Amino acid sequence: MSLQTMLWELSSAWRSTSHSLRYFYTAVSEPGQGLPQFIAVGYVDDQPFVQYDSDTKQYLSQVPWMKKAEMEDPQYQERNNRNFQGDELGFRVDLQILQNRYNQSGGIHTFQWMYGCELRSDGRKGGHFQFGTHIR
Repeated sequence: MSLQTMLWELSSAWRSTSHSLRYFYTAVSEPGQGLPQFIAVGYVDDQPFVQYDSDTKQYLSQVPWMKKAEMEDPQYQERNNRNFQGDELGFRVDLQILQNRYNQSGGIHTFQWMYGCELRSDGRKGGHFQFGTHIR
């Protein structure tokens, strides 16, 4: 089998599957029972690969293959830590704005955000962005 044929078969096999990247952010006004005030989790193909939360204030890799990206770019983890810390602050402000707008100073309030992209098995690409709130 020629190298060109092998490469074609490999690329065809890769294209026959779909892949996705998603990030889920959640902030709550009153954390409790082991739930942090803010948490962000990144998923590749429904497998968690990174996580940040307001308790640890650390961007943590969840899978071994992320170590390669961190080794190739020594600033990767620090840069993402700063980004997620900024997101945490933004979510806290957003929660306060929601409480004020709905005149709800008490109770538990939740603000969630999900965004991502996907490469479908037929080669098409897509993206999505959703957010939701819950005031109780």
